[in-house]
Amino acid sequence: MKKEVKIKFPANFDSVLGVRSLAQELALSAGFSDQESKRIYAVTDELCNNAIEHGSLSEEEVKVTFIVEKGKMMQIICEDQGKGEEVSPAEQMQKVVGKKGGEKLSIRGRGLAKIVSSWVDELEFLDNEKGGLKVVATKYL
Repeated sequence: MKKEVKIKFPANFDSVLGVRSLAQELALSAGFSDQESKRIYAVTDELCNNAIEHGSLSEEEVKVTFIVEKGKMMQIICEDQGKGEEVSPAEQMQKVVGKKGGEKLSIRGRGLAKIVSSWVDELEFLDNEKGGLKVVATKYL
């Protein structure tokens, strides 16, 4: 059975703790191991932090959708508003992640290229209707 959980939260780093904790709990409930659930926690953290740091203004919201199919998969979909100071289109992000070594794009480093792409099975960048990014990360059991 597929479960979908949607969350909108203020674009500030203090809000991310609850979102990433929820991701870890959902991963465990889907059947992922403790180690894999910790990686999903880290992936969620990186996706949310990138949406806040690069794609959102502080008064905006970030949207995260978790799709969980017990015994099969978990998907994390993170969307920003595309109004931050360092907005990058989906095509550019796909190129950065495709390098795998990842050029350093910010203070925090190479999270998308190193952490996220290494710990998920599929990573897709789409431009959303608001001018921001929609990042879809999928992990299969």
